[in-house]
Amino acid sequence: MRTQPYIVAARKYRPQTFRELVAQKHVADTLRNALLQDRLAHAYLFSGPRGVGKTSAARILAKAINCETDLSERPEAEPCRKCTSCRTFEEGRNLNIIEIDAASNNSVEDVRALREKVLIPPQGGRRKVYIIDEVHMLSNAAFNALLKTLEEPPPHVLFIFATTEPHKVLPTILSRCQRFDFRRIPVADMVKRLQEICALEGVEADEDALVLIARKGDGALRDALSLFDQAVLLCGTTLRYSELARALGVVEVDRYFQVTEAIQKGDRAAMLYLVDDLVRQGYDFQEFLMGLSEHFRRLLVLHMPDTSSLLELSESERTRYEGLKQAFTEPDLLRLLQLTQQTLSELRGSAQPRLKLELLLLKMVALPRMVDIQKLLQRLETGEPPLEKPADTLREPVARFEPSSPPASSSGKVSSPENVSPPPRKKAASPTPPPVANPFGTPALKRRRPPTASASVAQPEEGDTLVVETPTSETLLEQVQQQWPLLVQAIGRQDKTRGAFLEHARPLRVEGHRLVVGVYSILQKEELEGCQVELLKTLKLYVEAIDGMRFQLLDAREAPEQMEPSPRERLREAYEKDPIVRMIVDEFGGEPLE
Repeated sequence: MRTQPYIVAARKYRPQTFRELVAQKHVADTLRNALLQDRLAHAYLFSGPRGVGKTSAARILAKAINCETDLSERPEAEPCRKCTSCRTFEEGRNLNIIEIDAASNNSVEDVRALREKVLIPPQGGRRKVYIIDEVHMLSNAAFNALLKTLEEPPPHVLFIFATTEPHKVLPTILSRCQRFDFRRIPVADMVKRLQEICALEGVEADEDALVLIARKGDGALRDALSLFDQAVLLCGTTLRYSELARALGVVEVDRYFQVTEAIQKGDRAAMLYLVDDLVRQGYDFQEFLMGLSEHFRRLLVLHMPDTSSLLELSESERTRYEGLKQAFTEPDLLRLLQLTQQTLSELRGSAQPRLKLELLLLKMVALPRMVDIQKLLQRLETGEPPLEKPADTLREPVARFEPSSPPASSSGKVSSPENVSPPPRKKAASPTPPPVANPFGTPALKRRRPPTASASVAQPEEGDTLVVETPTSETLLEQVQQQWPLLVQAIGRQDKTRGAFLEHARPLRVEGHRLVVGVYSILQKEELEGCQVELLKTLKLYVEAIDGMRFQLLDAREAPEQMEPSPRERLREAYEKDPIVRMIVDEFGGEPLE
């Protein structure tokens, strides 16, 4: 039968000495030195997040100041916890250490009463210490009433303020205090402290379970200890990760590994079953997405050199993540992380959160992998074989008919079906077939630098005759057609409407000082006629010989035979005529897009 009342772990194992303060060595060492050198200030301000030891440090400092044991007998100025002063304070009977809650004593009258009490000298102690918790809750009038006393207190008085919001404390108060900023407690330090408490309480716990408790504490040891008490009540004296996660309603890390496994395999059904299981188990979708974001972040951090120490993982978790990191490239992880964060922000106001989550996971499965556009263009120019698929990466993209110049992402990558190698074919007995024409034409993303004098005119040697060649109409038209997609992109960045109109226009021919451009509608014609100067000025950056020319816009509906086929039309024609293109599209499940 219990002889003493039950005390929660947060109170039972509250730090009683500087040595027991967790992850606040910079504060403990400074306060020790102040005691040893007898250089105590008259006011201190302890600031930081909740549950990191601010009030505990204030109590330890007050106890060490009034400890009756001589400093020479106390190593590192720690309170002895044996003298009358230390024992009466720990028992709540010391009259020289007064704790005040500013949240409920924040009026001017309360501060005036405090000013009268500070004049009374300590009873049998060295200093009278006032610990004011949550000092930012004092009103401005109360702060002003305290100001004079704080500036010139009696020699026997010392103030210690604690707050989670130091920005709300008046600057006049801050300037009269020595400020100490307490840090959030790392997961590793909390796990170490929890292991010590488990040994004292006779609780057996695996590392993953303690890491889970520490993470849920979110940097506050007090919160972690409260959760530890709850875990013992739920699971008994044996704490295992899987059982504890279910008891606390925490999404297990295994579910996040299931997501990445389904992405690798392209398993859409697994994603839907996963969402259904989350619903049946009653998990919160937002908590799941926050955990999924952290899952992708861990993989991303492991991709970077010398950053693995930034991750607070147990050894078993670290092993699993190390084995998975090669399955995803860094750009792919950035895209997955961005999609997750976007859905997380949209989920809060969604009328159908389940559908929103399912769409996210299905989009991840269908997401094509990223390819370095520079390497892709180099292989197209040199005629090298397509890039081979890395082992265990995102599933291959579905072949689709798209325009020949896909937009580049902010990371400099594009999704392209060019990186998918077709299945090996048996050698035919017939002679080698002639090379197949590239249905895409000249790569539209091949950007040329703005022409300069050295680029258009050869630098002559001394005594040479300089000859400048004027391009023919056919050559100039070819140059304009090659650089037209770059003009569309440049104009589209400035005005999306004009960029859309320009994208559906086609350079037809060059007639003297006119560039004939085909359009499809009167609205398109009127819009482009109003910005000819801007268009020509921008086009000149890519084709210098266009200088001095003007546009002539031709309605293509009146002369459709003059319009060149679009990249999509050329690709459709290649699909119908070229067996290799047809085989690639059919093999990867592609279908023509209208």
